[in-house]
Amino acid sequence: MISIPPNVHYIMKLLEESGFESFVVGGCVRDSLMGRTPSDWDVCTDCVPERMKQVFSGLKTVDIGEKHGTVAVVLGSEKIEVTTYRVDGVYLDHRHPLRASFTSRLGDDLSRRDFTINAMAYSPRSGLVDLFGGAEDIRRGLIRAVGEPAKRFDEDALRILRAVRFSAALGFGIEKNTASAARQKRELLDFVSAERRCAELRKTVAAPFAARALSENEDIFFALVPEMSPCRGFDQRSRYHVYDVWEHILRTLDAAEGGDEVLRLAALFHDIAKPERARTGGDGCLHFPGHPKRGAEITRDVFTRLKFDRKTTDAVCALIEDHDCYLKPDEKQLAGLLRRHGPEQMERLFALQKADMLAHAPFVIESFSVELDAAHALFETMLERSAPVTVSALKINGGDVMRALGIPPGPAVGGVLEELLDLVTSHRLENTREALLAELEKRSSAGQPQ
Repeated sequence: MISIPPNVHYIMKLLEESGFESFVVGGCVRDSLMGRTPSDWDVCTDCVPERMKQVFSGLKTVDIGEKHGTVAVVLGSEKIEVTTYRVDGVYLDHRHPLRASFTSRLGDDLSRRDFTINAMAYSPRSGLVDLFGGAEDIRRGLIRAVGEPAKRFDEDALRILRAVRFSAALGFGIEKNTASAARQKRELLDFVSAERRCAELRKTVAAPFAARALSENEDIFFALVPEMSPCRGFDQRSRYHVYDVWEHILRTLDAAEGGDEVLRLAALFHDIAKPERARTGGDGCLHFPGHPKRGAEITRDVFTRLKFDRKTTDAVCALIEDHDCYLKPDEKQLAGLLRRHGPEQMERLFALQKADMLAHAPFVIESFSVELDAAHALFETMLERSAPVTVSALKINGGDVMRALGIPPGPAVGGVLEELLDLVTSHRLENTREALLAELEKRSSAGQPQ
């Protein structure tokens, strides 16, 4: 039994009272059968859009895709999408059908959908309509294409990424034939817009089972991000590591718990430059000088190509660039990093280094975990006592500096403020107006305005 929300039930009732069929369909049915709370509810019907407006004449409606048969019905602050059963025409660009036609048969509509778990419908009157074994695939934990997998992916290449994303979100494996077809068709991802590839990657990486999904479908991911492919099987030849670079990356991603997208993207890309930067040292082991900085550069190129937003790109690349500067219980070091990153990013940096450490050899975990935990505890203490992080937190400003030292506006003013901030964060000077002005007076008397 699926519990349908009152507003959705009301819309279905209006359609049925007007002589039409109505079902909830797709993800809401899947999630309900899995015991999850659906994020949204979609209704499908044999009623065409022109007649829908008559059925819902007493309600506000919004045309959001009338040529595809979709009308949104507004009830309070909620928009519920109602879509006419349809069949898709010929796909010409491996993404969109040339045209869609309405049909009066629910089965026709379900047969055009991507995966069996998304091709189920339900109504209180008819019960569950499951023509392709979606409920059984949920029980078995499988993502399986509706019909012939190669045809499904040839029609719409985005479904390749959606299969991986559903695997990452639900913890399901991809059925053997479906997975094989997805790999064979992965070159069709070039037909998917950068924006859509970006959206699917972000959702996949933030999902709880991302590491497993990417491990099982690495060829698809490498087609999306070919810069990562050299990491596969790359032996790190180091006593600090027991996994190749790709396995280390996946274990780091898995250890970066939670849904923080920036953190998990940084975990996925943090060692992307290791194969390029590998050097054999005098000890016969590999070393990777400069790989954090180079990794940030490669990641920025990838994110630019995939049209990530600037804020996310900057945040991820900043974490990658500093992921290898081991955090210590050193207030001066932490204050400097805090000024560079800010409190939220610093928490991510601690989480990234913890996850990275957990993907090393066991002795590394034992050696560094105590120091990292101590550094984190000190960082939290610094936040609790509101230690100044930026020059704006000082009890004086640039005007005070210019008046005290007799210097004009310019970089020198900022330089003095940074020096004062360093004195404050290292406990050599109190962050009070009196103490700071006294320090400026001392500098002025000594003839040291800079």
